Amino acid sequence: MVDYLNREESARRLFEFEMKNLPLYKYVIKPFTLSLIEAAIRLSNGNVSNSIILKIINIGKEMLRSPVILLDDVEIVLSMLSRKQNYRLVVATKGDLLDQERKLEKSGLAHYFHHIEVMSDKKPMNNKRIV
Repeated sequence: MVDYLNREESARRLFEFEMKNLPLYKYVIKPFTLSLIEAAIRLSNGNVSNSIILKIINIGKEMLRSPVILLDDVEIVLSMLSRKQNYRLVVATKGDLLDQERKLEKSGLAHYFHHIEVMSDKKPMNNKRIV
């Protein structure tokens, strides 16, 4: 977007689009990509080229393909906890179902969990239902 705004202003305005879209799209890569496209169109007054839009789409695809990087010792802890007979491990996350399933599969950690719940929102009512 350097043809329209400097880097700092572009970043600030993109953040505004993300926050505005958050109630509709929630957090994850596909909504981020949509916010990037919307920002490019609006900030360029509709003059952004198709090649820039395609670059944005490709950025989103690359983000979806990127590996999941685990925090240190996560697998060690999950392995230890999963062997305890009095523990049932549950993943409770929110976001896009396909994106969350993809990340969990890529992480190699799914087999440690008794149950995986992808919620549209982490409201107290949803948490109580899981427990």
